[in-house]
Amino acid sequence: MARSVDCCFVDTMGTRFRDTERRMMTALEMVNMRDRAAVKAEIKVLRRERLAYEQESIQTREALARSEAYSRALEARVAVLETQAHRHG
Repeated sequence: MARSVDCCFVDTMGTRFRDTERRMMTALEMVNMRDRAAVKAEIKVLRRERLAYEQESIQTREALARSEAYSRALEARVAVLETQAHRHG
């Protein structure tokens, strides 16, 4: 005598498994989206910081160039004064 098998249980478990799997994938996608957003935000911050450092570096190099030019001018002035002092001394 053949027994009847209740396939509804197996179908229900399969459906539950697929639903759970779908929810897990959706949750994972949400986490990935948040992670991508966080990484993009961090990249923006780092780019702004890099730009600020580059601008500061340019200003520092310009200040150094002015300082070196002023130093050379002072050295030239000292040389002129020393020459005049030797002539009159």
